[in-house]
Amino acid sequence: MPQKQNKTILELTQGLSDYISPNILGNKLLKKFLTLQLFVNPHEGEKFHLLLVGSTACGKTEIAQFINKIMSGRSAFIQKDATSVGIREILMRNPQILFIDEFDKMKKDTRSMLLESMQSQTVTTAKHNEYVVSDAKVNVTALCNPIRSELNKDAPLSSQVSFSKEYFLLSRFHIIIPVFAPESFLYGDIAEGMEKKRYTEENLITKLRELVYKVKFDYPTVSIDLPLARKVGDYIHYLKDMNPNNILITARLIEGFLSAMKARARMCQRDKCSSSDLDYIKDLYKQIL
Repeated sequence: MPQKQNKTILELTQGLSDYISPNILGNKLLKKFLTLQLFVNPHEGEKFHLLLVGSTACGKTEIAQFINKIMSGRSAFIQKDATSVGIREILMRNPQILFIDEFDKMKKDTRSMLLESMQSQTVTTAKHNEYVVSDAKVNVTALCNPIRSELNKDAPLSSQVSFSKEYFLLSRFHIIIPVFAPESFLYGDIAEGMEKKRYTEENLITKLRELVYKVKFDYPTVSIDLPLARKVGDYIHYLKDMNPNNILITARLIEGFLSAMKARARMCQRDKCSSSDLDYIKDLYKQIL
């Protein structure tokens, strides 16, 4: 590939979050996390599960649906009324991302059956009195509303969801991301964007899909040197010391950091992570933790 074209692809991937749901203004941090998840490769054992918490009309569903369209058949979008059987069938198809809308309104036992796939990337089914374990190479992005109508910026996000006592489930998510409604002074820009959307979204999604698929095809596997991996573990240890009551900061967060770093390296068209990838992910997390 000519050098000029390579540079163009590199610039596009590094700034790709700016093209995610451009008519949904604000929530740039959310878009950056979702962009990273686009480049995570669960078929290489990479896990990066996200929980989005925001009130009605904040745009979280629209943004998730936009990402789902980019994946085009390599992801799935389900609603609160999905059954355990239906979800198992979807998981066994190994979608790269499973979006779940209104996660807080889903039945508890249905939510709980996701634990296995989120942790071990497998799903177990009973057939003829035998248990069959199948691959479920998937990352989960769950969307939910806060208990109150608005998010409390001074309270932990994990305490603002109706399933806050389901510790084992909450701890499977690598990050909980707040989603805020746009300020009213942006409503004029939003209206203009909605009108433009009819003409531009389909073409934009097609171009983004081609870009994501090409990069993931060219860089399916990304490695991390052991000294850099140790720095990740040391940083998570530091976060735990600074936030001892945060239930999301456990050894499980290490896998989230490593997967996100590998995604960032892909976006930079590298098959090996560097310290700049760790710095990038640390900066994103600092804005929430």
